[in-house]
Amino acid sequence: MNIERIQLDFNKRKYDALEQSFSRMSQGSVITELEKYLDFLYEKNVPVSEREEIETNSCQEHLAYRAMIAPGKKFSVITLNNADGRISFSSEGLLTFLDIANVYREKVRDWVDITNLETIRSFFGENDLLDPLSFLLFVKRLEYNPSVTMLADFDFEKDTIRVLKSGNTEWSAYRLKDVASAAFLAYQKPELHLSERRKLFDEYLSDREIPNQK
Repeated sequence: MNIERIQLDFNKRKYDALEQSFSRMSQGSVITELEKYLDFLYEKNVPVSEREEIETNSCQEHLAYRAMIAPGKKFSVITLNNADGRISFSSEGLLTFLDIANVYREKVRDWVDITNLETIRSFFGENDLLDPLSFLLFVKRLEYNPSVTMLADFDFEKDTIRVLKSGNTEWSAYRLKDVASAAFLAYQKPELHLSERRKLFDEYLSDREIPNQK
């Protein structure tokens, strides 16, 4: 991330005395206090809209840095919606639309009494909750983060799922029953190679996309 180094000229005796004073009172240091004051000046003088834009860009830079230092780490981002609320999380164990569809087919679809989103979330393995800002960044800048393979948005009220694959700019929406059928078809023959499963899955859904979904 971009960092600006600031240098100041200040009387050394005064600086040493001030630093010793902070040390005696266990109240940090001159540097930490200056950083706090700079943050105060920043929030006081920079408009909210500009600060929000800077925060968004800074978060994206952080995500890009994480992707750069861990290039082998891949994950999908999943959102669950029903009448009780909404949960967004990342899941390292699920990398493709087919994987997510198969979890729905095997573990979620027939559990008609499940209304707790936390319970449904647990079916997707180990995962980390996402705050709204992080999720918004994933949606807006998916193409800049190579670690994210796709976004998936379940709506259990409408019985639909939307997906946004890495490299795409438009969401695709499908009925959950069609997604479950496509996953069943892909896994019906155990001898098939994974590439053949994905081909069957994609072919089944090719003409079942719900139009004009936002």
